[in-house]
Amino acid sequence: MSFFVIAHAQAQLMGGFKSIAVDDAQVIKAAEFGMASMEETDDKYKDVTFTVTDASRQVVAGLNYLIVVRPTLATCEDITFKIWDHFGTYKVTEATVSAC
Repeated sequence: MSFFVIAHAQAQLMGGFKSIAVDDAQVIKAAEFGMASMEETDDKYKDVTFTVTDASRQVVAGLNYLIVVRPTLATCEDITFKIWDHFGTYKVTEATVSAC
């Protein structure tokens, strides 16, 4: 049993994504940044509210966030963002739109 606990702890230390609360303040801030970047490329996202449906974080040289957002649009879609937070400076490294 103790081997499992040690192996599990080591796996988390090796830089994988770890689930975090969807209402975490940093998650919301990163999601807002991601949605703002979508507004720049497509007007249909302008002034659209959204709900964060899933979030995880990875410690790197800063933090990577993997966030799934559901905008309130006429069509049901999810946007998955990978956002790098380099000590307060955000950069969207991936954004994928998929149907719900």
